[in-house]
Amino acid sequence: GTSSLYQYITGHPRVMPAKEKQIHYFKNATDRPMSWYLSHFPSAEDFLSHRALITGEASPGYLVRPNVAFSLQHLMRKYAGNGQDESVSVPKIITAVRNPLERSWSSYNYNYVHPTLDKIKEEYSVAVNMTDEEIQKRYLFSFEQMVKAELDVLKECLKPYGQGESETKRVYGDKDWAVSILRQKEAEGIPLVAIDEFCYGEIVSQSLPRRQWKKIGRR
Repeated sequence: GTSSLYQYITGHPRVMPAKEKQIHYFKNATDRPMSWYLSHFPSAEDFLSHRALITGEASPGYLVRPNVAFSLQHLMRKYAGNGQDESVSVPKIITAVRNPLERSWSSYNYNYVHPTLDKIKEEYSVAVNMTDEEIQKRYLFSFEQMVKAELDVLKECLKPYGQGESETKRVYGDKDWAVSILRQKEAEGIPLVAIDEFCYGEIVSQSLPRRQWKKIGRR
């Protein structure tokens, strides 16, 4: 996945990694100055001393946000030049895709199972004499439950002219970079939907991170 690709690239002697692999600036932190983002990368002195030529980060969350590519181009040109010079170089975006089911299983373990097990073992004495498998079976939602919860949310959100489609049009319909893409897909009968933003939404609460977990959270 992303981690493997990042390690392959940064393993080259002329490439230096960012101080943090997943910065997610263009998804979650554009209210911060560009200097904050750039502070996560090696300094000019580091580049010279290591004879490096390239650096970069790996934030999987960029892929599901339609405005990331435009924001990256616009903000980097604004920071590096006058905002109008088309010759100003901007970073390249490398996208890696994988089998959706394998990706879902990986996310389930990385983002839910492993951190939840650590939290339970750290904060609850009841888990002291239990194995990870026993804790998971007794206290965690199964992969199948999580998938069912997501499918229920997506089925409702992706209805023709439903929330996903209408909100995507409302937010991105007048953006110069999006108009032609939205029209093309509508003509093909495949309306674009920003699923992560308008079907899943932002964090609901500390105990209920995402909307798709609402049903199983009541059980």
